[in-house]
Amino acid sequence: MKKFAREDIERIWKSYLAGTCSIEERKLVESWHLQMLNEENYQPSEEELTHAIHRFSTVLNKGAISDRQKKKRKLLVMTGVAACLLSLIGISFFFKFIPENNEALSSTTISDGLDISQMDKTIVPGREQAILKSSNGSIIELDILQSGKIEKVTNQIHVVKSEEGFVSYETASSPAQGSAFHYNEIVTPVGGQFQIVLPDGTKIWLNASTTMRIPSNFSSQSRMVELTGEAYFEVKKDPSHPFLVKTTNQTIEVYGTNFNIYAYADEPNSRTTLLEGTVKVTKTKGQYNGEQKILKPGQVAVVKNDFSEHISIHRDDSQNAISWKKGYFNFENTSLRNLMRQLERWYNIKTVFEGSIMEHAYVGQIERKSDLIEVLKILELSGLKINVVDRTVYVKESMPMD
Repeated sequence: MKKFAREDIERIWKSYLAGTCSIEERKLVESWHLQMLNEENYQPSEEELTHAIHRFSTVLNKGAISDRQKKKRKLLVMTGVAACLLSLIGISFFFKFIPENNEALSSTTISDGLDISQMDKTIVPGREQAILKSSNGSIIELDILQSGKIEKVTNQIHVVKSEEGFVSYETASSPAQGSAFHYNEIVTPVGGQFQIVLPDGTKIWLNASTTMRIPSNFSSQSRMVELTGEAYFEVKKDPSHPFLVKTTNQTIEVYGTNFNIYAYADEPNSRTTLLEGTVKVTKTKGQYNGEQKILKPGQVAVVKNDFSEHISIHRDDSQNAISWKKGYFNFENTSLRNLMRQLERWYNIKTVFEGSIMEHAYVGQIERKSDLIEVLKILELSGLKINVVDRTVYVKESMPMD
């Protein structure tokens, strides 16, 4: 059985994308893809290759689909081929950038197209970090707190870090008479994430570039926090005090529920994904202000950030919404622009798109601890030309992908 050198695989893959490969090379790429679905690092015999090509053609030609669906399906197939090729050159991939060893990619392993000569060498994946900004103007770096040590925020509020890494935000059992009601903010920067426990026992995981406003004391009727960004909540049950999360364009009401909210200001919509329990989503702005929807586990509520449409409800694998909490980016028909915004928040970079960028749909996972170079190298193989200057990533199409 013939073995292929890294250089041969990269050459075959690039010519396949460009449409310049031979018939034999095309059959080889497509058979690798099919075999990858069943067993890693397998290269077929001639007889198996012929059978695989027949299966490949059957799958592609099955059923009548629209041009738009064909484009999406073809892109997904190409993504799968990339997975097979990259598993053979040392990276296990179904758009999943997980190195098979700890050896970092050196300059000699970067494809000719990826220019990192002017890249800021301090770019690293995000980490656990956050600050608490109190209403009196003081700032506490939460990630450097010592476990078990109580840090005073105000006369009524203090924080303490557990051995597990959670920081508890604790308030006086009853506010001092005449004390003013005010908010404090917990902020994760670009390239940060953090875990917090509220006075009622609710646990919250904050993703990068997220701000959560917490009152000095919850009211006697409800427990309300305000969120911009993304967070996963495990709400402590208290039927007499519903838990409320307020974002720019909606309020989510819960009584003891696990759910994720994706509500960044620079995204076209906000998404609330329910894992357990029941939540009520209410629009608070726009043409359909006041509209309400009840979610069941496995459902997602989507609210347009331009306030132009009704709340839409659809089903999804709720575990996809919290993949970031588990250490992965998860892409399900994700546009390139949305994909890059997620990378921007985690790696503290900026993206500039040059020329016309096709609206490809990306599918799969990236391990969040991956080096940015690994990520960009794989993105290039999907038909992009990438150049990095300092912390700015320039992206353009390198070849047409019909």
